[in-house]
Formats: sequence, structure tokens, C-alpha cells
Amino acid sequence: MKTIDCRGLNCPEPVIRTKEALKKHDSLLVIVDNKPAAENVARMAKNSGCRVEKLQEQDNFKLKLEAFGTGSPEDKAGSERSRSYLITSETLGEGPRELGELLLTGFLKTLKEVEPLPEALLFMNEGVKLVTVNDSAAEIIRELPREIEILVCGTCLDYFELTENLKAGRVSNMYEILDTITQTSCVKI
Repeated sequence: MKTIDCRGLNCPEPVIRTKEALKKHDSLLVIVDNKPAAENVARMAKNSGCRVEKLQEQDNFKLKLEAFGTGSPEDKAGSERSRSYLITSETLGEGPRELGELLLTGFLKTLKEVEPLPEALLFMNEGVKLVTVNDSAAEIIRELPREIEILVCGTCLDYFELTENLKAGRVSNMYEILDTITQTSCVKI
């Protein structure tokens, strides 16, 4: 079993190194030094068709990864590409802020009526404020069907000092967000 030591690496480097190692090895032991990195590596490995066993030893997290299948986009979406939406602002469109806020609220409320449902909503840059400090938007997002994955940029949360304020979705990383963008038909809102 190949060991990959990713302690001290910034996001998304542990995920990238693990993904590269999985191209060459069917089993890996990945060591990281923080919980978000452990969760991100585990999620990527599961999506890549691996069994994941998590172990915690003092300040380190060890993940045993065993390849057993495929997590290809075709498995998830069939022959038709699923859709995702990239939200990078607190408003929709350009123009008066109040109008942009109304349009974005309408967009979020309407999402549950769209067929097929989008695979994911991706929140980056100032868009992370919709799932942190904007209570009404966060409530609408929490009420969306569970099939819609809500991914929130961890770097953006850190930048705006909003990590502790997350009210909807889960913290993600650039690797997972970019992977979702490339595996779906992504529309920037």
C-alpha cells in the first residue's frame, strides 16, 4: 500500500495529490493534518470509486483508500449531462442592487420546480454570503430538495471570515467545485 503524506499542504493540494496517486495505485494510505482535508480527500475518493476507511491518530487523519469501481460522470448522469449553477454574487445580473436581490431570491425559490433538478449549487466569492449572513436566502437554500448538492468555497468563507456562519450547504474546495463544473453543464449566475 502506497503512503501519501499531505500534512501541511493547503487546499486543494491533498485532493490533487491523492487523485494523481490513485491513477497509479489501487490502494493508498493518505495522511492529512486537518479534518476538512480528510473530508475532501474522502469525498473525492468515494466519487472516484474507492472504499474509504477513516482513522484518526492524535492530530493526524489517516485514510485507507481501496479502488473498487468507477465514479464516472456517466454513472451519475447517464447519457445526458446534469446541470449545476455557479453563484458568485449576492445579486442576479447588473443594475439596481435591490432588483438583483429580488431576482436572485426568485431564482432560488424557482429551482425546486425545474425538471430535472440541478445536481449542484456552487457558491464562491461574495455568493458565500447567501449561505451565511443572508438569513432569508439561506432558509430558501435549506428547503431545496436534498438531491441538490450545495457546495460552498472554503477559501471564500475564510476570506470573508464567515466559516463559523455557514447556515446551508457544506464547505468544499476548489478541486471539488472545478470537478463539478467540468462534469456538469454549469451555468454562472
